[in-house]
Amino acid sequence: MAHAAALTVYPKVCAGCGMRGDWLCDICEGTVPAVDGPLACSRCGVPRLHNRCGCADLDPLITCARSAFAYDGWIAESVKLLKYHGEPARAEHLGALMQPLIAAFGPLDALVPVPLHPTKERQRGYNQSALIARELSRHAGIPVVPLLRRTVATVSQTTLSGEERTRNVQGAFGMDPAWQPRPGGRFLLIDDVRTTGSTLSACADALRPSRPAMVGVATFALDLHRDRLAALRRLQATGAGSSSP
Repeated sequence: MAHAAALTVYPKVCAGCGMRGDWLCDICEGTVPAVDGPLACSRCGVPRLHNRCGCADLDPLITCARSAFAYDGWIAESVKLLKYHGEPARAEHLGALMQPLIAAFGPLDALVPVPLHPTKERQRGYNQSALIARELSRHAGIPVVPLLRRTVATVSQTTLSGEERTRNVQGAFGMDPAWQPRPGGRFLLIDDVRTTGSTLSACADALRPSRPAMVGVATFALDLHRDRLAALRRLQATGAGSSSP
């Protein structure tokens, strides 16, 4: 009922061109490169371009990370509409597109959405990562468990450098005392966009006291430097790096 009401207020509109009828039209589909393809590093999931991946940016506790698409074009617009323009129903589409990523992580005990600070969540009205996790749960049958809470109302990461992002989220997350998972759990952190990996690394660090056997990361989008994005586009145009997530 709530989902139907949301679609009445915000009907499905293509994030690429604004055409009504679906979250993504046939014309815009395929205009943003997938990153979970043959070029992706087996651990960090970042395409190996210029002989570099993104493993060094992740907390050592993170065993495996995957993203569906590059943060560009309609992908970036989808995230912005979901986060900043009050379109929570769009999370259904994002979660469905992420569903094929789940196979890379093996058996999982829980999907753990990256939490917002309570003040930010009240302002927005929802946590977009939790909505995406809920949709993934519907497809994969893995429970969503909010093991983490955001204890510090940090400033937005969007304008910060990589080093500033790391300092900004250091100590910003903690285990929710309402949950006491047994040691050896296999958890998958869920977020909308991965940029430097600082937020996800801080979340993994917050899970460390539970002594997990595996912490994975799955995001809808991966924010690549423009040079790496251009290189990925060139490779996929020739078929060298093409893959469907």
